[in-house]
Amino acid sequence: MRAVRLHGVGDLRIEDLGALTPGPGQALIRVQACGVCPSEVRSYAGTRTASAYEHGLPRALGHEWAGVIEEIVPAEGVASGTALRPGQLVAVDWRGVCGRCTFCSRGRSDLCENLRAVAVGGFSDVGVAPLDQLCALPESVSGEAAAFVEPLACVVNGQERLNVELGSDLVVVGCGPMGLLHVQLGRARGARVIACDPIAPRSAAALALGAEAVVTAAGEEARAEVRRLTEGAGADAVVVAVGASAAVDDGIAMAGKTARVNVFAGTFPPRELALDPNRIHYPEIAITGTHDYTPQQFRLAARLIARGLVAVEGLISHRGGLEETVAGFERVRRHEGLKTMILPNS
Repeated sequence: MRAVRLHGVGDLRIEDLGALTPGPGQALIRVQACGVCPSEVRSYAGTRTASAYEHGLPRALGHEWAGVIEEIVPAEGVASGTALRPGQLVAVDWRGVCGRCTFCSRGRSDLCENLRAVAVGGFSDVGVAPLDQLCALPESVSGEAAAFVEPLACVVNGQERLNVELGSDLVVVGCGPMGLLHVQLGRARGARVIACDPIAPRSAAALALGAEAVVTAAGEEARAEVRRLTEGAGADAVVVAVGASAAVDDGIAMAGKTARVNVFAGTFPPRELALDPNRIHYPEIAITGTHDYTPQQFRLAARLIARGLVAVEGLISHRGGLEETVAGFERVRRHEGLKTMILPNS
């Protein structure tokens, strides 16, 4: 098994870890693709070291992954209850939720208090995951597309909490890979989508993926354009899909009366907002955040990809093998391109 592991800030290494053997109730999976997520780039760059290193180093990385089952080891005395089989393409849900804590019992397992990272390590040629964390996909889906199930599940959670309604005006601030998934899902939910990103190729991608209008600007210019496009009313819903406090400021300013604003992206290093409470009180704006997803949303995301309702492969701008992982992390750190996909067995 060759795997990429984090040894410290800016220190990613490809290591030979020997043979990997699945235990009872697990599958051995040949990794086909793993996406580079900005949250792990923060660990690599040192902008989020506390949470990144609390479980010790070296640490495996890669939670947006998919692959083909090579071997299944059933749990003794437990019926699998699934149709999983060797040769099948699966997306891997890395989040092991307890199902019993306060939030799991409320149906909010995205906030599980006893969360376990049960299947992190997608930047490797093979991986192991519990059988109940695997979601099978049809042969028509590629490994690269299957690796988008995890990030799309986060987007599903965001839009469900935002309650994007039929015929509403949805503004997506930030058109990186996650923002472009929001554009597509908002359009599928029946909203008119206005996409905002000062980087012209990203706003152009949003237009190609279903946005009715794009605003290639930020700050007051973008705010004024959104007001013009909504006939002065402002947006019904806003997703801030870029980790920058200025973008959150823009999103709140673009919101109309009774609007919902979802702070979808984490901001590192942390920044404070200067917010007039009257801007929330009088127009009755609701500001929320979302993080991760539930197992049900993970499986819904897999269905959306399998049925072609959300296009994901066109979001990949760069591909490379394990040897390209460091270059991929640096590329995402510099905000270049769209999605970087590592293909360990290419």
